[in-house]
Amino acid sequence: MTYGFEIINLREVVISTTLGSLGGVALVSQYKLIGAALMVLLMTILGFSQFIYFTYTRLF
Repeated sequence: MTYGFEIINLREVVISTTLGSLGGVALVSQYKLIGAALMVLLMTILGFSQFIYFTYTRLF
């Protein structure tokens, strides 16, 4: 039995992967190891904010 959460997970993965790969190439080429660390932090924040948004919109 599904509740539609697969779509939310798929959307989060597609958005995070796309923005993470594009941003990661730019940040890592410019700032090397610091850029990679920043990209990990930004991707975590992006994923968390997407889950918060989708959860909030499904609840209210």
